[in-house]
Amino acid sequence: MQRAVLVLALAALCSPALAQRSRAQPPAAAPSPPRAPGAPAPAAPPAANEPQRTTATFGDWTLRCTRVQEQPQTCQVDQVLSDKGQTVAQTVFTRPHPGDPLRLNFAVQVNVTLTPPVVVGVEGETGVAPIELTWRRCVPTACIADAILTDEQVKQLRARTENARIQLQDSNGRQVALPLAPRGLAQALDALAKEAS
Repeated sequence: MQRAVLVLALAALCSPALAQRSRAQPPAAAPSPPRAPGAPAPAAPPAANEPQRTTATFGDWTLRCTRVQEQPQTCQVDQVLSDKGQTVAQTVFTRPHPGDPLRLNFAVQVNVTLTPPVVVGVEGETGVAPIELTWRRCVPTACIADAILTDEQVKQLRARTENARIQLQDSNGRQVALPLAPRGLAQALDALAKEAS
C-alpha cells in the first residue's frame, strides 16, 4: 500500500496528464436486451474514464505508460527502492514531450532536510560529475526533487555497470546514501524514447 501511494504521488507530480482526469460523467447506458435462458452474460465494456495502463520490465527498471481518454499517452521509467517490504524512495525518468530533454525525478519519504540538494553520484569511481537534483515540493507521503539532464549525464548513466548512489540528508542532518541500480536502464530509456516519439 505504501509503495502504491508513493508511486501515485510522484506520478501525479511528474506527469500533469496523469493528474488531470475528466470530471464529466459518462452518458447513461442504454438498457440491454433480454438474454436467452442459459446464455452467458456479455462482458462489461471498460469505463470511459478509466485510464489504460501498460508496463514493461527491463532489469531493475520498469516502463509505465498511461493513457486517459483522448489525452496523449504519458510514460515514465522508474525504479522503486524498498527496505524490509517498505518503500523508501522512487527514481523516475520522464520526457514530457518528444524532443524534450530527459528529466530525472526522485521521491523519498518526508523525513528529509530540504536545504542541501539531492546528489546522484557514482560509487568507487572518480572523474564522473555528480548530478544535483533540486527539491521541488513535499506532499503528505513524499518529498520530490528533480533535474533536467544533459546529454553527457544521460550517457554516463546509461553506461553504468555498477550501482550509483543517491545522497541526501535526513531530518536530523545525517547523510544518507541510497543505491541506484543500473541494470536495464539503457534498454528502458530506449523504450521510453520510442513511446515518446
